[in-house]
Amino acid sequence: MVGKFASILGPLLMALVPVMVAGANERDAILVLILLFVGGGLLLFRVDTRAGIEAARQLEQE
Repeated sequence: MVGKFASILGPLLMALVPVMVAGANERDAILVLILLFVGGGLLLFRVDTRAGIEAARQLEQE
């Protein structure tokens, strides 16, 4: 589902940023996509992988 959302959101942002922001061009749209990647990286950075591994082990035991 995330892949489908990304395949719509990326091109949509590339098309809408130059239209919605006065004086913007395709480079500005790429900067918006970079900000999305940075935001996604920050979200992934907060994930507690050890807790996830432990939760997966507990589910396997049940």
